[in-house]
Amino acid sequence: MKRKILAVFAILILLVAALAVTTAGADKPIKDASPRHDSPDYNHGAKLPIVKGDNLNGNPPLGPAKVGDARIWLALNDFTGSIYLKFYTLRAVGNHAEVWVANNLNFPAGDCRNDGVRNVVTNEQVTYLTSQFDNNMYPIESDWWSTPPFRNGNKSLLPKLLPNIKGLGVNIPQSYYNGEGDNVVILVDNVRDSNYFDTNNANSRSYIAGFYYSVFDNYFDRTVMSIDAWDWIHRTGTDPAHNPTTDPCTSAPARPYLYEGIFAHEYQHLLHHYTDPDEPSWVNEGLSDFTEVITGYADLSKHVDEKGSEGHTQAYLGWRSVFHPNWNPLPFPTGPENGLTVWGDQGNGEILTDYGFAMFFMNYVNSQGFGRDFFHAWQHNPGNGIDGLNSTLAAFGSSSDFQSLLEDEFISALVDGYIDNGASVSGGTAAQFQNSAAEATIYQSIEANGTLGAPPWGADYIDLGAGANLASVAFNGDDVYTFAGGPDWVVDGDGYFTNTDASGKKYGDMQDQSIARSVAGHDGEVLSFDHYYAMELGWDFGFVQVSTDNGASWQSLGCSGTTSSHDPGAIPSIVANMPGYTGPSGDETVTTTIGTAGAPVHVTCPALPAGTDYLAFRLMTDPAVTFDGWHVKNIQLNGVNLGMPGDLTGWDNQRFFSPVKLDFGFALVGINGTVDAYGDVTAGTSVNVFRPTLDANNEYTLNGGDLATLSGYARVIAVVWGIPASEDSTLYQPYSLLVNGDERADGQ
Repeated sequence: MKRKILAVFAILILLVAALAVTTAGADKPIKDASPRHDSPDYNHGAKLPIVKGDNLNGNPPLGPAKVGDARIWLALNDFTGSIYLKFYTLRAVGNHAEVWVANNLNFPAGDCRNDGVRNVVTNEQVTYLTSQFDNNMYPIESDWWSTPPFRNGNKSLLPKLLPNIKGLGVNIPQSYYNGEGDNVVILVDNVRDSNYFDTNNANSRSYIAGFYYSVFDNYFDRTVMSIDAWDWIHRTGTDPAHNPTTDPCTSAPARPYLYEGIFAHEYQHLLHHYTDPDEPSWVNEGLSDFTEVITGYADLSKHVDEKGSEGHTQAYLGWRSVFHPNWNPLPFPTGPENGLTVWGDQGNGEILTDYGFAMFFMNYVNSQGFGRDFFHAWQHNPGNGIDGLNSTLAAFGSSSDFQSLLEDEFISALVDGYIDNGASVSGGTAAQFQNSAAEATIYQSIEANGTLGAPPWGADYIDLGAGANLASVAFNGDDVYTFAGGPDWVVDGDGYFTNTDASGKKYGDMQDQSIARSVAGHDGEVLSFDHYYAMELGWDFGFVQVSTDNGASWQSLGCSGTTSSHDPGAIPSIVANMPGYTGPSGDETVTTTIGTAGAPVHVTCPALPAGTDYLAFRLMTDPAVTFDGWHVKNIQLNGVNLGMPGDLTGWDNQRFFSPVKLDFGFALVGINGTVDAYGDVTAGTSVNVFRPTLDANNEYTLNGGDLATLSGYARVIAVVWGIPASEDSTLYQPYSLLVNGDERADGQ
């Protein structure tokens, strides 16, 4: 029950369309469109095609604009994957921001959301948000993170680019985007996404409430962030209007401080782009969500039965699964079984959990005494992911590392609320397991443990019931994981070996697909093959690889046409395997390939190194932007076919030859206390955290003393986590948990 932070500001920044709000006495739940963020840098910072939009008539003005002036900027059509020219009017200039609002904020004609209220952004609202940015976000984020670089428009690229784009016929002067170089340009628009084209909000699809796109910075030579214009009247301020209805098109429930939080969140992305642009999502998004807390717009201590509960955190803890007639009338499956470091490992349907996990972890780290100076250094650290955090911890003289902090965070998510409400702690300290921003415990459901295996850098939570009823508990994690044999690829209609498709004849996100086979005895022979391909330029790659240590490691061959040139933000596991094949474009609307099925590119490779055991073809992709993939044919060594053309018999995958050694963490947590139906701990008596040391075989069986200690607790929760060999591992690690002789692994 106790609140641990004074700020009562809240923001519901949600990432799926399942959010709904209702009011007491309503006949049925009230659907509503849910705001979502895009990735830290929209489209990975890859350019989208510029298409025709508003017409520019007459002679465009020169030099900096004044309040009331209208000018052409760019707007996003996420639905078609393009950007277009659009008129915006300068509505406010603050000390650190200039706010431009699109002249047309309407949905397509005939949509009832064009009501003259929710599709309007008033001067009063703009003045208020500008003041919030100048007086709250900017000073706090300057103190914690940085200030943006000076970009005044003098070197804008768009004036030179537009005259050369066929069909646009636009000429603007070089000084067109000039302005105060220390001001952030904030573009407010009705972003054209799937919700925009969902007439009358019939399907209540999510909408892009804000995004940062570094391409805009470069086109305008200004620092730019973009905010959606939809329904500011119900989504700003402490106590906005609350006008829900049973019609998804007219329903307008209150969302306190929603757009303020979006401003703060996207601004961190902008700043982070200039300090460390290639951080993985769990760090960058986690810091942006954390920024909503330090700016006072998010309150993690509220629960799902309270107005203004923070959606990301409640999804991670699992309480978004619980129905509440007013504030969570349309619950959806979500919970803590999720890997922190691999974004989207439970699919887009549970992406809220990814945000919530990262948000909870950042706030937990802050609770452990790592304050503003530490976070500032971390955000500026050139190291990425786990390495960046560990090097920052070392620089601050801490004995903690990523693993130790995360393992304590697993326990904190379970017991924080009990400790807040007075529970004594054994097996650690109260401070060790508290998150000062939250009042947390885990909701026990299949979403806490239902996927086979322990998540990589994530945890299963399994309720074992009363400690007095435990007669035996034995944990046994698998020692080694051997992947199934067989090829990951298929044969296409033209006889090429190729990756499998996710949808629309395109490969999926975060793929690592391969074919591999033995070539022992072929040392020094020259590999050749024919291929054609389309992969996201600089981000997704195809590699020709060999192993000389029976599959324990793989090295890429520098075959004709390969490159090591990549985007600075490419994920480390892909960069580590270069050189490879990529391109020809980063624009998903481009369908051309390098080579074609009828006219493939012929490739020759260096001679196979001495001791080569295996040869592999490997496609690796990142979390967004997909293409057709890689097609390979006529694979030969010294001119002799390797296997049968058009037949994958004899091919396996790389993982089959590379068994993975597994490591686990295991804890049993005894809890005495009470929690209500919505996650609010009403009383805490005692907590016991027992973390046995597993033996070399990943095993531990509780002895009589262990069981006796746990017998005094009303509930005992087993916590099992995977300790993967690499940060980007997606393997859920198999284990056995026998409780009173019954298998309870994964919540059975």
